[in-house]
Amino acid sequence: IDKRAGKIDMAENKIDAITNREKDREPPGSQTVFYAQFQIGEQEHKDYSLVAYLRLFKFYLLVFIVVLLSSFLRAMEKDYLGAVSLTGIAALYLGLFYFITERNNRLAYRRRTVSEGKPVTTCFVNFCEYIVFATDTHIPTAYEYKSIVSIAESENYFLLFMRYQIYILVEKSALCGGSREDFLNFIFSKCPFCKRRVQKIKYKQQICLAMTIILFAVFVLALAYVFFDFIMKFYSIQK
Repeated sequence: IDKRAGKIDMAENKIDAITNREKDREPPGSQTVFYAQFQIGEQEHKDYSLVAYLRLFKFYLLVFIVVLLSSFLRAMEKDYLGAVSLTGIAALYLGLFYFITERNNRLAYRRRTVSEGKPVTTCFVNFCEYIVFATDTHIPTAYEYKSIVSIAESENYFLLFMRYQIYILVEKSALCGGSREDFLNFIFSKCPFCKRRVQKIKYKQQICLAMTIILFAVFVLALAYVFFDFIMKFYSIQK
């Protein structure tokens, strides 16, 4: 416990040192505006790792709409076998993507645990002239505000995205310095290249899973209809 407390104190001291150096160059009145200290464990990782579904959501929605429309048109043309094949392949494809995403999220947590050397990490983020981020096992890193290109929001976290899908994590409940709206307005005012819309992560995973289940259900119903139609035609020929 003493060793862990020592590491936390060292990380805080390093952040304070960087912050103080930045303050020396800041004009009067330009001081640290927001600050957060929080811990990340397995449950916290599950929350913000759902950001992976932000990229998948549009792809899922496109496939879902195209497949349903195509299957409907094939059914209208009495190409039931084609409709069955299309929905079955799409359901399998989306289900595979969902499985891979969930597996990658679990692997990402394991890699983080190995990198940090422990299951729970304490993080520090300071918003002054630069964004300074550190953990109790890694030295602070300073980022320029202009590197922020978009913001995502989960149930408990803000994710400040830079290029190449790199992001800075900020726990909302641990944020000191103002309200949610105050923080977002501050970020938008300091980040000239940031999109002025917060991407919501909530329910994206559930919607992707729901679309996969619906396509699978359509596949099962279409397959049952094709089988029933085949049996009826078979008995009509026998008669």
